[in-house]
Amino acid sequence: MPDELKLIQTKRGDTKLGFAVLFKFFQCEARFPYHKNEIPKSLIHYLAKQLFGNSDVFEQYNWTGRTISYHRTEIRNYFGFREVVNKL
Repeated sequence: MPDELKLIQTKRGDTKLGFAVLFKFFQCEARFPYHKNEIPKSLIHYLAKQLFGNSDVFEQYNWTGRTISYHRTEIRNYFGFREVVNKL
């Protein structure tokens, strides 16, 4: 979709494909993957082809840290989800 592509196009390098993979996974599953191995290789290859990139760069996407946290926040905001905060 054009609005989805517009959001993804703001990313560069390995973060572009990483963001796209998280975005589409969340769109289909309504949750984020727990680890990289949970994501079907066919999805990674398909999205890389759509973005005119190499699927191998996904392995360089940092699975921890500020970038993925920011990406998750952007994706949740796009879909209107709020993060659950446990107050025990």
